[in-house]
Amino acid sequence: MPFPTRPATDADRAAIRALTRDTFSWGDYVMRHWDEWLADSAGTMLVALDDSDTPIGLTRISMLSETEAWVQATRVHKDHRRRGMAHQLVDETIAWAKQRGGSVARLVIEDWNSASIGHVEALGFRKVSDWMMAERGVGDASPVPEGNGGQRVRGAERLRPAPAAEADPAFMSWQRSELSRSARGLFPPVGWRWRALATDDLRNSARAGELLAGRAGWAIAGVSRDTFEVRWTETSAEDAYDMARALVDAASDHPVERIEAKLVDVDWLTQAFRRVGCKLSGLHVFERAIN
Repeated sequence: MPFPTRPATDADRAAIRALTRDTFSWGDYVMRHWDEWLADSAGTMLVALDDSDTPIGLTRISMLSETEAWVQATRVHKDHRRRGMAHQLVDETIAWAKQRGGSVARLVIEDWNSASIGHVEALGFRKVSDWMMAERGVGDASPVPEGNGGQRVRGAERLRPAPAAEADPAFMSWQRSELSRSARGLFPPVGWRWRALATDDLRNSARAGELLAGRAGWAIAGVSRDTFEVRWTETSAEDAYDMARALVDAASDHPVERIEAKLVDVDWLTQAFRRVGCKLSGLHVFERAIN
C-alpha cells in the first residue's frame, strides 16, 4: 500500500531533524541545507507521512540543467524500512523531474556504503563513473613539509586565472581526454552534485576568476569557507603531478586550511594527488534514465 506523500514545508523542520539525527556516525547534512532547499524553485523535497501527518521519509531532487536531475538525501525512519518507502519517494520525485523535461536522474554514493549501492541498483540506477575525493591540509595545517628544513618548496609550475577566451580550448582538450571519457563528460559544478560539463561552465568560471591555467593544464577551483575546492581538472598523465602540486600551491596562496579536489578515478591522476600528500576516498556516480 503506497504511503501518503507531499512536498516538505517548514513545519516539518523538527520531524526531519529527528529523522536525520543519526544517519551517519557524524550526523547528517540535511538540516544544514534545509532552508536553502525549501527556497529552491529548481528542486523539491518530498516527505512520506505516518497516520498523524508526521514525516517518516524524505527525498530531495533538483534540476541541474534542462534535462539533468539530481537525487539526494533519501532517508527513511528506521521503523519503516524495507516497506518500499524509499522506492516510492524516488519514483515520485523522478516523475516530478520528468514533468519538467528531465531525461536522466543521477546520484552519488561513497564506495564504502555497500547497502546504499545495492539499494539504488534495485531502484534502477547504474554506475556510470568512479571518482575520488582528495584532501589534505595546506599552510599551517599542512601535514606534508616538502623541502629542506621543514619548509615547503613551491613547485616550478604556476597556475594563473585564465581569461574566458580559454574556455573553448580547455573544453576541446577535455573532450578528447581520458579524463572526460572516464567521467562520462560529468563534473560537480557545486557541492556533491554532478552534471554534464559545458563550455559555458568554463567561461563562467573564468569570469569568476575560478578557471585556472598553466602549462600542465586547466582547473576550476575556488575558495569556500576554509577550503580550496577543485571541481574540475584537465591535464595529462605526464603533467598530472605538476598540476597536483600547482593546485596545492594555489591553495596555499589563500587563507584556507585545506584543499579538496573531486577527481575522476583515473590511476595516473589519483596517484599524482597521493604523491602531494592527499588522502583519497572513493565515490560512485549512478544514473537512471527518465522514461
